[in-house]
Formats: sequence, C-alpha cells, structure tokens
Amino acid sequence: QFTIGRGLLRGLLADLLGGAPADVPLSYLPSGKPVCPDPRCGLHFNVTHTDGVAVLAVARRPVGVDVEVVRPVRDMDGLVRRYFSPAEAEAFARLPDADQPAGFFRGWTTKEAVIKAAGATVACLAEFDVELDPRRPPRVSAVRTELLGGEGWALAEWTAPGGVAVALALEGKGRLEVEEGS
Repeated sequence: QFTIGRGLLRGLLADLLGGAPADVPLSYLPSGKPVCPDPRCGLHFNVTHTDGVAVLAVARRPVGVDVEVVRPVRDMDGLVRRYFSPAEAEAFARLPDADQPAGFFRGWTTKEAVIKAAGATVACLAEFDVELDPRRPPRVSAVRTELLGGEGWALAEWTAPGGVAVALALEGKGRLEVEEGS
C-alpha cells in the first residue's frame, strides 16, 4: 500500500507540475510526512492508506488527510482517555451511545489529519481539541501547542463507500471544497 500510494502521489504531482512521475522529488519530514524539497513546487500534499483504500490531497497550503475503516473498536473509552484531550474525553462521554462510534472515528481521523498537515506527530494528539459530535460541523476548537499554531485549521470529514471514515485538514480558515475521485 505504501509503494502504490507513493506512486499515485508522484503521478498526481507530475500531472499538476507538468513532468514525469520519476522526476518529482520527494523527501520526508522527521514525522514521515512527504514533502517536495524543490521550492518551485509550491504544493503541499499528503497521502494516507488503510485496508486497500488510499486518499491523496494536494493544496497550496499545508494539508493532511487520514482514513480509517469504520469497525468495532475494543475499549473505545480507554483509547479516548489515553489519546484524546481531557475536554474531548468529557465530550465523548456525553455523546449518546449510538453516536459514540461516529464520534470516535471523527475524532481520530480529524486529529490525525491536523497533525499530518502540521508535520507533527501523535505525541501532540492531546494538545488540541476537535469537535467529536457527528451532528455538528467538524472543527478545531482549542490548540495548546505551538506545533499546531498559525492561522487555524479548516476541517472536512465524510464517510466514503464501504464504511470508510475520511478527514481532511487544511491550514487556515475558510470553507473547504473537497473533490472525491476514484
């Protein structure tokens, strides 16, 4: 999946930059996020994959994506207490039981998308809060680390066919327009 995802990413970037996939230079941040080291590139991008599903995002500002197959999760409460912030753990506990799985996957994917966009690591998962309630629009409601500072974060999330939770984070404020491709 990693090799196919990187191949698709190179192909997409080559199309956008007008070159061959083999000519697209990629390097990696310490967090593992791929970047184009050529300043003329002018594009930010991210790729994620799981269980045969890949999602690629390209933007003119920092962008991150995450994807998870929605499935039963053992000890969801324990994972929320361990990896989410205290405020998110309280918000999760207040969700109706029927909304907790959607809240968990929204929280996990939007948090991962934000840290990927920032080039950060999972070490800062509890250093910011996202909206977990699936009945409300996704958003970052609090940031407690300079790693995620800046002009804010715009979020989008959706469930793709096959029960796949997808989230996209874009640095800055404003409305996101997401084009889904096959």
